[in-house]
Amino acid sequence: DCPIGGARMMLNNGAGILVPVGDESIFANELKELLVNDGKAKALSPKALEGSKSYTPLHITNRWRDVILKILG
Repeated sequence: DCPIGGARMMLNNGAGILVPVGDESIFANELKELLVNDGKAKALSPKALEGSKSYTPLHITNRWRDVILKILG
């Protein structure tokens, strides 16, 4: 969970887990939890897959095209 970047935006649908930057203990605990709690991992998986669709090359290209066309008016 860095102070800049889009982690919170990308994971706003519960598609992942954010941990404080540099907190190795929390990071390790979250990884262990995913390894031992199959239900948690399975719950995150479809949300992550759905969220990833917003970041395909085609989707990003289309968003850039829309911005450029708006600017050109």
